Amino acid sequence: MKSEPRKKKHQWIVGEDKILDIVESDLLRHSCRKSKEQGIKEKKFYLVRDWFMIELGLFTGLRVDEMRQLKIGDILIKGKQSSIIVQKGKGDKKRCVWINDGFKQTCLEFLQIRKKLGLDNEPDSFILSSTAESQISKRTLQKSFKRCIRRVKLSEKYSIHCLRHTYGTFLLKASKNIKLVKEQLGHSSIKTTEIYISMIADDTKEALEKLYAEPVCKSKPKSSQYAKRIRQSRTPKLTITDNFDSLPDEAWDEIYKRLAELMVNHISKKDFK
Repeated sequence: MKSEPRKKKHQWIVGEDKILDIVESDLLRHSCRKSKEQGIKEKKFYLVRDWFMIELGLFTGLRVDEMRQLKIGDILIKGKQSSIIVQKGKGDKKRCVWINDGFKQTCLEFLQIRKKLGLDNEPDSFILSSTAESQISKRTLQKSFKRCIRRVKLSEKYSIHCLRHTYGTFLLKASKNIKLVKEQLGHSSIKTTEIYISMIADDTKEALEKLYAEPVCKSKPKSSQYAKRIRQSRTPKLTITDNFDSLPDEAWDEIYKRLAELMVNHISKKDFK
């Protein structure tokens, strides 16, 4: 008997309901900073932990389980390039996640507050520990996130995993480097990372609108007939008199093709620290 054909895997999509926009993320971070100050004053560590949890998610894109397993010794903040080591990611894979200078200072501040509140900062200590310094559960982290969301009256549709999606989307916007996003998030296939491309459609449209916006020369074509021949040629050329609305389909096909190549092939890490 012939075996039945394998069913195609369901391709999941990251929608806007899974990503915080810039206003929502700013509101969330501002609220958590205020809670942090309250936690220091009232010696309530869980409020300080909430603040660091949000910052950790938005600036590293770690999975929930990776966050709860993170230890003090996994945060490398000495020297010029700082990073976080994920010892056991999805598929038991180990990876290095680079962090910027701003989040490096956040890590230093959090470690100081932990010490001030009497918690251990030994390398084997869990960084998002409970007050009793035991490992925190995924359920507790999820409840902590919901508490932060309700505090600023954001939609309950958001889960803690939206921090990871938000990081991936904004990192792709900032770097235009899909390979960097893949490595930072720990995806096994770049096809998984490509889901974030659809979330930067506005940036793509803006880039296309700016394409050839500045004329190479200020001189006008000799005649309208010359411009007409240009538009009707097999390989369309763009001149100062061309209007984007009148571009033939072949020109747009070439634009989209070149943009896709730039998005996929740009591999440099020089713009991300």
